[in-house]
This record gives sequence, C-alpha cells and structure tokens, in this order.
Amino acid sequence: MIKPALSGFFFGEKMKLCFFLIWQFVAVWSFAKNVYVYTNEQGEKVFTDQPPDKKGVKKITVQPANSLQVDADLKKRSEDFFQAQRDAEIAADAEKSKRENLSKNKKKSLKAAQKAYEVAKKLRAGDRLPNYNGGFRYTEQYKKRLAEAEKALDKAKRQAAQSRSASSSQEKPKSHQPQ
Repeated sequence: MIKPALSGFFFGEKMKLCFFLIWQFVAVWSFAKNVYVYTNEQGEKVFTDQPPDKKGVKKITVQPANSLQVDADLKKRSEDFFQAQRDAEIAADAEKSKRENLSKNKKKSLKAAQKAYEVAKKLRAGDRLPNYNGGFRYTEQYKKRLAEAEKALDKAKRQAAQSRSASSSQEKPKSHQPQ
C-alpha cells in the first residue's frame, strides 16, 4: 500500500502542534490592546504587542471588538418590549392549552355518556316482564335509566358542539384594519 507523502503531517503530532500554536496566537492576539508597528532590517513591517527599543516605532491602539454603546433608556424600552412579547406568548399558550384541555374533557365526557347509554340499553334482570299476550313489557326502572342516559348523552353532545364552534371562531385570524 502506498502512503501519501503528507498523511503523517496532517494526522500526526506536527499538525496537532500547528493547531495548538495557531490557537495560542489567536488567544494572545485577542487580548492585546496596544499593537506596535516597525520596519525591521529586511524592510518588512513587523507587528508586535511588545514595544521594541528601536526608533520609528508606531503605536496603534486597538479598540475592543464587538463593542456597542446603548443608552439606558433604549435598553430599558427594548427589555420591556421583549418581556411583554414573552408574557403575551405565555398567556396565549396558556389559553390554547386551557381550550385544548376543555375540548379533551368534553370529548371524554361525550365518550363516557355514550358508553353509559350503551350500558343503560342493555337489559338487566327484572327490566322486562312477561305480557299477557305472550310478549314482554319494560319496567319503569329500565325506562327511567334509559331516559337519564339519553339526557346525559344529549347534554354531552351539545357541550362538545359548543366547544368546537367556540374554538373554531377563536382560531380564525383577525382581519387587519388599515389605519
């Protein structure tokens, strides 16, 4: 197998050392506030943070990076605005959660009422009595139980329909009125 000539450099100790030195240079350079510029014997410009003992050295003051002066009033208004936005989002989320919980509870009560109605429709011992003509008749107890279950089912259906219509009317976007 043929090894590339630079594979040892890119993945070896030399590359790690290069990255470390570059990182050190960036770290030291970012903390330097004063930079000195001079021309060396070969005529090249040299930048350093240590003042050399030569003549013709020019001192450059570097401003801190990413600095922005914001007056206190603007900062306070900005913080108040974003806090109001967060409060409004929290309130909207709470209202949405409340509506969803009400809707879920009404759906649960509707299912429970439907199940209770189905259970009430099932005959139990003593719910029907034999008739004189060979048939049977239902007892008042059965009729009453069935009527109560029907009322509860109708009430649950009305509440579920009201919650659906209320949630759909609240979900509609409000039209923007030009001013």
